[in-house]
Amino acid sequence: MNAEGGWVRSLRGAGMASTLLLAACGALDLSDGDPDARFFYQGRDMRERAMQQRWIGRTQDELEQTFGRPARVMFIPGNRPPPSYILVFTGNDPVGKCIDAFVVLMDGSGLVMDYFCR
Repeated sequence: MNAEGGWVRSLRGAGMASTLLLAACGALDLSDGDPDARFFYQGRDMRERAMQQRWIGRTQDELEQTFGRPARVMFIPGNRPPPSYILVFTGNDPVGKCIDAFVVLMDGSGLVMDYFCR
């Protein structure tokens, strides 16, 4: 009975140790300095809305005066009306890490139609 009692005590000890270890891991910040995921995505959504309000209806020239030359120009395949392209700017959002993508009209006006945080 002593040997069996010792075995049961060992299992209980192991169970207690496992429980404490799991509880400790739950309290650790494993994000490597990145913000909490919920805060991170809420911040990106807020940036997207703010950038849409600020830039829709403004021009490509204004974008380039503010952000410099785009890192990439992407053309949208297919028959998406109205004809447009996407200007991509990087490195402007150190917190949310958005890659700024602006949809610009291809009609010569250079008007920004939309903005997306990618």
